[in-house]
Amino acid sequence: MQKMYRAGAAFAVMVVACALQACGQKSASPVPTPTPSATATPTQTILVPGTTNQYSGTETQVITFASPTVTTPNSSASYTIADTETISTAVTGAAAPFDVHRALLYTTLTQAKYGVALATNTTDDFENVTASGGSQVLTLTQTVSSVTGTNRSSELANGGTGAYTSSTTTNYSPNETLATYPLVSGTSFAQTQARTVAADDSTVAASGTLSDSLTTTYQVDDSFTEMGTITNGDTTNVAENSDGSGTVTDAGPTAEIGQIGVPTNASGTYVIPITLNGTPYTIADYYPGNALAPSPLGIDTITVVGTPSSLPAGCPSTSTFPNLAEYDSSSKLLDTIVGTYTTESIRTFDSNGLTVCRTAATTVTVYSLQTGALKETNVTNVMTVLESSSASEGSKRRIPALHGAAPSAKAM
Repeated sequence: MQKMYRAGAAFAVMVVACALQACGQKSASPVPTPTPSATATPTQTILVPGTTNQYSGTETQVITFASPTVTTPNSSASYTIADTETISTAVTGAAAPFDVHRALLYTTLTQAKYGVALATNTTDDFENVTASGGSQVLTLTQTVSSVTGTNRSSELANGGTGAYTSSTTTNYSPNETLATYPLVSGTSFAQTQARTVAADDSTVAASGTLSDSLTTTYQVDDSFTEMGTITNGDTTNVAENSDGSGTVTDAGPTAEIGQIGVPTNASGTYVIPITLNGTPYTIADYYPGNALAPSPLGIDTITVVGTPSSLPAGCPSTSTFPNLAEYDSSSKLLDTIVGTYTTESIRTFDSNGLTVCRTAATTVTVYSLQTGALKETNVTNVMTVLESSSASEGSKRRIPALHGAAPSAKAM
C-alpha cells in the first residue's frame, strides 16, 4: 500500500521545518503588544515598509522508526539558523499590499541521516491590514516559499546527489485572519483552514530527477482534493472527506486505486476498512482516541496569553525588552490519506510590535496503511531570537531600541 502515501508526502513529513517557518502556513509577522481594553484605539502601525529584523536560532529534527533499517535509519539532525525578515510594499499586482519576506540560512551542526537536510528556506507572506471600529485586523492572502537541501531518504535508497528543491504557493480563500489588534489577554480564535496549495518538488537521484507537481484544495475542516503528477510517471487524483474517508486513484505505469472507509466498531474496538485494487484490508484504528476521525480534521487556535512572568531558556530576560506579551498557536491535523497525525505548539513573545523570541515544537506520527501500526515519529524543535531591528529613514513606525544585543538561541 505504499502508493497510498500520496505524492510528496514522504518529503512533506520530513521537511517539518517548512511548516514552522511559514511555508504555506501562518505568517510570522510581528504583532503589537496587547492592551487591556478591547475598545482602545490602536496607536501602533502594523507592517511598516522598510523594517528589517535579524534573528538567530537553532533547529533540531529527530526521526525515529519502529523498525529502522539501513535505508530507513533513525536520524538526529541539528542546525543553527540565520533568519532575516524584511517588510516592504508589495509590487503592483501582488496578492496583498505588504510583502513580509523571510530568508533563512541553515548551518549544519549534526548531519541528518534520513529525511531532508535543510540548506535554505525563503518565504514571502503577502498580508494586509484593515481598520474597523478602532481595531486593526491583520490578514494573510498568499504565501510563496522555496526550500533547498539534500534529500537523504532518496540518496540512501536510490543513489544520486539527493539535491532537493521545493516551491510552494498557498492562496487563502477567504483570507487567513492572523490577529485583531489591540490584542486582549485571554482571547482566542480558530483560524480558517480553507486554502489552495500548488507545490512542486524535485530530487536528483541516480536514475535522474524525480519530481512531483500537485495542486491541493483544502476546505475549512481540512478535508481536501488533490490532483497532479508524481515521480513514477503517474497522474494522481486524491480526495479526503470530512469524516476521514477517502480515495486515491493513480493512473500510469503503476496504476492503483485505493479507498479508505470510516472506522467501524468491532467487538468494542474500532478498526479502519481499507481497499487496495479490489482487495479489502482491516487495520487498527490509529486516529486520535482510537475512534472516529476528529471533526474538523484539522484545527489551529491562536490564544493571547498576555504578559509572561518569564521566557524560555535561550530567550532574553523579561527586563531586556519593554512591554513583553505572549501569544500562542496550537494546531492538530489528521491526514488519513498519508496516514499521519501532526501536532504543533508555537509560543511567540512580543515587545511593542517586535517578535523578540519564538519557540515551536512539532510532532508528526506516521502509521502503516497496511496494519495501522506506528511506523515512525518525527519531532522538530525550533527557537529564534531577535538580534537586531531597524527601520529605513522616513518610516513612520518607531522601532524600540534594544537594551543590548539579544543573546543567541541555545540548543533546545
